[in-house]
Amino acid sequence: MMRIPLQLVFIVTLAHEVLSPHIAHAQPGAGSVVRVLVTYQQVDPFLPWQYQAPAMKSGYGVAVSSNLILTTENLVRSARLVELQQPRAGEKTMADVLISDPQVNLALLRVGQNMPAMPPTIVEIAEQLDRNAPLTILQINETGEEQSGGGRVLQVGMNDLPSAPYACLSATVISDLNINGEGAPAIQDGRLAGIFISYDASTRVGIMLPAQLLARFLSDARLPPYEGFASAGFSWTPLIDPAKRAYLRVPPEEDGRGILVLACFPGTGARESLKPNDVIVKWDSFILDNLGFYEDPDYGRMQMSYLIKGRRKPGESVPVSIIRDGQPINIVVRLSRWDDNQNLIPENFSGDPVPFLIDGGYVLMELTGRYLRAHGANWERVVDPRLVQKYLFERHQAETQGQRVVILAGVLPDSSNIGFHEIRNAIVTSVNGQMVANMEDVFKTVDKDGGLHRLTLKSVGVDIVVDQIARQEVNERLAAQYRIPFLRYRPPPPRQR
Repeated sequence: MMRIPLQLVFIVTLAHEVLSPHIAHAQPGAGSVVRVLVTYQQVDPFLPWQYQAPAMKSGYGVAVSSNLILTTENLVRSARLVELQQPRAGEKTMADVLISDPQVNLALLRVGQNMPAMPPTIVEIAEQLDRNAPLTILQINETGEEQSGGGRVLQVGMNDLPSAPYACLSATVISDLNINGEGAPAIQDGRLAGIFISYDASTRVGIMLPAQLLARFLSDARLPPYEGFASAGFSWTPLIDPAKRAYLRVPPEEDGRGILVLACFPGTGARESLKPNDVIVKWDSFILDNLGFYEDPDYGRMQMSYLIKGRRKPGESVPVSIIRDGQPINIVVRLSRWDDNQNLIPENFSGDPVPFLIDGGYVLMELTGRYLRAHGANWERVVDPRLVQKYLFERHQAETQGQRVVILAGVLPDSSNIGFHEIRNAIVTSVNGQMVANMEDVFKTVDKDGGLHRLTLKSVGVDIVVDQIARQEVNERLAAQYRIPFLRYRPPPPRQR
């Protein structure tokens, strides 16, 4: 008699459990899902004077009112045109991006004015994801027919988003349905339990943003101005090493508790109340273990970041118990929404133009997270280690407003810059002998001096001197050769309110 491996029996049994609740033809939430078609375009990260070719992507959205569609931020990022398409329909309806938030990967679309309301079915958001109840996952197949499948929640936690360097509440789900696009909704008891942001067909496991997060985002988006999600503004590490705990004079009664504050970011509530080497033992009345977990009343063992981003809002203040210099202290930390523009190295999710200058073939620009990631999946190994270190450990720590990392992104080869044409991704510390904190400083300096004369780089022991006699001729030659329409981009100053 043939023996069936135990692992195969488990997989078949689990698949049967996932499939069994979905034999009926009428699925809950049917008619609420639409296909979202996006035409997008971004500035070329390496050639900042030109745009990349327009491209298209598609996914799903779910109707939460007669003219509002909930989807993912990553799907509509850099959108130039957003269209909606119902199942079994060839017609497309235009939509606008009302709100998008990369910190939680959620976006809200509004059906264009003078457009018919769509789709016919509106789904309400569940109060909370039931981790033990089955899910019905909806999508549209290649024939335009609405398709459904089953799913079960494996775990819920704070996980990194696949499209942005943030963590938020998400659920890991196993499904029998090959989910063919992000934004696919999951229905539980006739209500929206979550939307998918990724799916791995080889393991049949996807990541889903749960109902609690969706409800919070939607209620905020419907009451402008949009406040977003809270941040405390500090970095920390687990505190396990007994020697380090003894050095910090953590009392014996706090054994097994507490995390170590590494840095507090400028302009945040943490900078006002916390200090590096503080040991946080209790946050918002919840005891933290030495790995940064606590016992959540809804989810059990949970990462402490959920206490900030999931249970609080910007503008609120929370009580915190710390050990500072061996003494227990109670403080209050103010929460706020983290603004990407405050970063020393902003992400530039939208792919908008960044300030740049080309003079003598030297391409100067401000460093962004998008520029680094454009080097490929292994960018951390490919890019200059100085830039990697800056991004990974210092990107939030701009000490003055508007401070950025100015880089010599590359050199357009010319006979006038032979010997320097292979320099890439070098940090610029001064221009024409003047220290620069951002591209605005660069523009002011070169305008005052009549052009780029000299560059000081952090990674090179000697300054780069630009040939002033040939500089103008070189600029004209390179502009024609590389079809550069303008040799600088200087964003207009922000409007005064």
